[in-house]
Amino acid sequence: MKLSHSSLLGLGHGVNDLFTNSLSGLLPLITSQFGLSYFLAGVVAMVLNVTSSVMQPLFGHWFDRTRVSWLLEAGLALNCVGMSMLGFSSSFVLLLFFVGTAGLGSAIFHPPAFSAVVKSNSSSRGRDMGVFLSAGNTGLFLGPFVAGAVGTALGLRGMAMLLPLGLLVAVILLKANIRPEESEPEVVQRHRPANKRLLSMLAGITALSSVTVQSVITFLPLYFVARGESLLIATLIASIWLGVGVLGQLVGGYFSDHVGRRPVIVTSLLLGAVLFYSFLLTNGFVSLILLALSGAALYAS
Repeated sequence: MKLSHSSLLGLGHGVNDLFTNSLSGLLPLITSQFGLSYFLAGVVAMVLNVTSSVMQPLFGHWFDRTRVSWLLEAGLALNCVGMSMLGFSSSFVLLLFFVGTAGLGSAIFHPPAFSAVVKSNSSSRGRDMGVFLSAGNTGLFLGPFVAGAVGTALGLRGMAMLLPLGLLVAVILLKANIRPEESEPEVVQRHRPANKRLLSMLAGITALSSVTVQSVITFLPLYFVARGESLLIATLIASIWLGVGVLGQLVGGYFSDHVGRRPVIVTSLLLGAVLFYSFLLTNGFVSLILLALSGAALYAS
């Protein structure tokens, strides 16, 4: 059975984001092996986020100018190699190098992948984008648990066992020769000047929300391991938090269409903060319920 280009892109997106977000599940092992403080653990996560997010527009600009045909597959392969080699780091500096390599691979992968979906001449472009984003979200919330399961069974070096999967998907994408289709130039329409004040406010809200979400993703497994939970349980909780967050995105989108975007953004951020703080003050099953609800609320924005 031959997969469509949208399905292959979704597969690549899912594998890419699974490897990227596996760092959350590996951090408890990394902090133990290298004797890191929470600050240095945060530095490791920061290197991944800077290289995978901040560098992404630069690679996107390069791709727009050069249309380099191999960026899609090379980015995926680089991400998988970098994350798989973490267990073979002989020093903290080498660890940061491998993490940065993985982040750069993810930054390289996304621009040509998104471009291939957006510029497709398919009549079902919306469905294709849905498949692409859903696959990425699936890899995102599976990452911590998969890393935790592998780390529990095989240790930090066990991530190398997943490398053939990433390289295989990269080869499949290479053979499929997926490239953005050149579409007819669109008629440029005049728009009103952007409201810089509102844009600045939105950027600030997005930045603060991202800091909160990334902090939780990074430190949640460490938090539960410090409380005496096994790595497998800690990473499972983190993955469930992310999975419920994906559902929160869908619910937030529904209510934004029916209630309005601004009420949803304000309510979700305030409610998410209250629920997460309540999780920190409670224990047991109630605490986990509050944690899950906080993920749904924060992602709904």
